[in-house]
Amino acid sequence: MSSMAKKVPVDAPWEAPRAAEWDGQSVRSWLSRVRVPTRLARELVEATVRACLTSDTSEVSMLGWLFLVSSAGGVESLMNIAGGYQDSQFEGGVGQVPTAMAADLGDALILDAPVTSITQSDDRVEVVADVATATARRVVLALPRALAAAIRFDPALPADHALLIHKMPAGTEVKMVAIYDEPFWRNDGVTGATVATDDLIEVTLDTTQPGHGQGVIGTYSAGPRARALWALGEGERRAALLGMLSTRLGPKAAHPLEVLELNWSEERWTRGCSCAHFAPGVLTQYGWLLREPVGRIHWAGTETATTSYGAMDGAVRSGERVCEEILAARR
Repeated sequence: MSSMAKKVPVDAPWEAPRAAEWDGQSVRSWLSRVRVPTRLARELVEATVRACLTSDTSEVSMLGWLFLVSSAGGVESLMNIAGGYQDSQFEGGVGQVPTAMAADLGDALILDAPVTSITQSDDRVEVVADVATATARRVVLALPRALAAAIRFDPALPADHALLIHKMPAGTEVKMVAIYDEPFWRNDGVTGATVATDDLIEVTLDTTQPGHGQGVIGTYSAGPRARALWALGEGERRAALLGMLSTRLGPKAAHPLEVLELNWSEERWTRGCSCAHFAPGVLTQYGWLLREPVGRIHWAGTETATTSYGAMDGAVRSGERVCEEILAARR
């Protein structure tokens, strides 16, 4: 897969030599016994796709998956912790980043004001929310593309842009976190990172904050398994969680101080996690619109990234890209 992904240009995956062939099939249809002979290998690939794109392999274009692999620098980067997508944490939590940005912006930042409409004229853009209106020369939409469906555009978005909004859904992920008085698994010589392809909760990671005494295990259920897990009652989900952790980490795992859970697909301002995925046929037909401005409207966010698609690093890179894009338009 990594070898195939090297043939997919990250800035234009639809131009890959076999783009039409790969985009015409799902990961599931590609993942046959002929191509991947061992059952364990197929199950690990399926688990990785679910973990990264929080969707069933039948929902994901093979070209879309290879684009993600290419963007990450190989399958190993997506699967590994050390040197991979789960390598590091922010000391004190990632919330420090937007908090610091908010402090710099001061009174210019307006919170709790969902945008309802965006109107373009020859030289200005008007952005309207229930509590405020702002005008500017340019506007950047740095949000999951699907959420733009709730905004009224005047003039209306071109037809293909409007269609793309409805073709980039995020998947379903249920995250459950168990907090302990200490990271006891480290004393047992294990990392806390596990994968079990026969469980509704497939993946666990040690997400203990640096410098904190309490131990934290984050657990992840994605796609159809997340939907099945969430269909259980709260008590059944907790029992499933503690039973799974006890099996993988030992009897101490059965007694956390606290358990937290969140279904990301029910969050109003994300409607899924961790990023949008592409169904078969989408990238080759609409992919070239991902970063194309519509008049004075520009698109940012991790879904527009070329490197580190789906990750925070990709989101930051998209911000840098769109700033350069706007500065170039002003020259």
